[in-house]
Amino acid sequence: MVVQTVMSMSKLFLIGNGESRKNFDLNILKDHGKVYGCNGLHRDYTPDALISVDPGIMHEIYDKGYALDNTCYYRGWTSIPAMMYDDMVNTHILDMKGKFGEEPKLFESPKPEGTQEFVIHGTSALLHDQLLKGEQREYKGLGSNVLFVSWLYPNDKVKLIDEHMKESYDVGYSAGPTALNIGCHVEKPKQVFMIGCDIFSNTNKFNNMYKDTLHYESKTTGAVPTENWLEQYKSNFMVFSDIEFIKVNDKELGSDNINNEIDEWFDCINLSYTTQDKLINKYLTK
Repeated sequence: MVVQTVMSMSKLFLIGNGESRKNFDLNILKDHGKVYGCNGLHRDYTPDALISVDPGIMHEIYDKGYALDNTCYYRGWTSIPAMMYDDMVNTHILDMKGKFGEEPKLFESPKPEGTQEFVIHGTSALLHDQLLKGEQREYKGLGSNVLFVSWLYPNDKVKLIDEHMKESYDVGYSAGPTALNIGCHVEKPKQVFMIGCDIFSNTNKFNNMYKDTLHYESKTTGAVPTENWLEQYKSNFMVFSDIEFIKVNDKELGSDNINNEIDEWFDCINLSYTTQDKLINKYLTK
């Protein structure tokens, strides 16, 4: 029994939010290894670690109280003493107004009794240095020019990304590649199964489980350019050359844009492909 437990815990499951995982039951994974995920995943599943790098979704997760009981890895989550609240908020408002010609919308969490620290992030949706306007921005950060303030709870489970990556600093990856790097570094698995890491889209539109929801793009938005994902995931494959990476698709290779061998990863000898059915019947039965 002990040997079986050691073997099962040598697996890491990275959960992307691509729509290929829509019908996959994530609950079957936890008895077989550690589960790492990103951003909106917390809305319907609790992984062993949740990674987020963007202000809006970080504050959503924290303000729900999720980080009180569950491990989160955040980018730029710097606590500030309560006595500096007025100075910091006013400085951010003036700075953002000076850059974009309008004050940001301020969203602030309730202040827990006795708290002495907060975190603040400003975020702006830009195109050619101009704010993106229109109704289509309301779901993506409650507008295009936003200031988030979260009052901190004592003893939360937030960890800083730059303290837990292989490189010992935050290299600026997107959430998925960041989660992969941290998971491989912290858990030291022998195998990593990448589920819902679609990279591409079959419709040329935004491919995400949480599209049309707060802090995500609309279903009418074009597909996300893939260059950064391709490069950042490949960098992880190379850095962790002693780990076997398995991209788990919902269909056989060659079925469509998502379920295809990725040319840019062709020379990654520690990468292979499987399907969700084969993951269950082959890799989770040992």
